[in-house]
Amino acid sequence: TVCGKETKTEKVDKLGHTEGAAEVTKEATCEEKGTKVVKCTVCGETLKTEEIAALGHKEDEGTVTTEPTCTKEGVKTFKCTVCNKVTRTEKIAMKAHTPSEDSITVPPTCTEDGSTTGKCAVCGKELSKEVLPATGHKDDEGTITTKPTCTTDGVKTFKCTVCGKETKTEKVDKLGH
Repeated sequence: TVCGKETKTEKVDKLGHTEGAAEVTKEATCEEKGTKVVKCTVCGETLKTEEIAALGHKEDEGTVTTEPTCTKEGVKTFKCTVCNKVTRTEKIAMKAHTPSEDSITVPPTCTEDGSTTGKCAVCGKELSKEVLPATGHKDDEGTITTKPTCTTDGVKTFKCTVCGKETKTEKVDKLGH
């Protein structure tokens, strides 16, 4: 309007948005989704919002947190290598009993059986019981307790070398004339 004449106004078409690079607005974690947006590089208007999937846990190999014994199960605990959260636990089967050396709890005698009992070295539970047969008497050489004569037999008496009990007698032939 320098000359004072009317001017003409024309409509100019919009340029349209120019998409920029996607920008992460919330990082995804092991358990939570994240988001990213695409904005116009000219006006800054948000053009798209996209969801980023949760990453999921990355489990370690697991650590034995409770050792199993012969009386209780153990526990193995698994954790995420990213966020350190416990992701799960697993039972570990009980161990077998650990036999100790069998000990004679009741020794046999000459006339009565004894027994040996095996126990678990960890918990003391009786694992087995075995009968030990009586040993029987162990006779000595015998002693003449009644001397024979020309007309009568004598007696030889035997005693056990372990318990001292008389175990048997034998006839000793008479001497004759």
